[in-house]
Amino acid sequence: MNNPQTILATLDSFLQAQTQLVLYGRAALALGYGKAGAALAVTADVDVILPGVQMSTIESDTQFWEALDRTNAALESRGLRSKILQKETK
Repeated sequence: MNNPQTILATLDSFLQAQTQLVLYGRAALALGYGKAGAALAVTADVDVILPGVQMSTIESDTQFWEALDRTNAALESRGLRSKILQKETK
């Protein structure tokens, strides 16, 4: 399992409900392009853009924010993390 897969699997293990996220950056390329993206799989973070159409739901979804915090705490010793880059406005 590569770093982006580890981060997302950890986040998924803490989530209590389905949450739609948009991935951005090297992790997205590593996950989306198979062997072509393999060199990017060593990235230490997963950048997330929150979908604007679901913003009010996500902002009030405490289980999501707690899962994100727990993921980062669980992976901190390995130097891995997930972060919110921006909130999509379109």
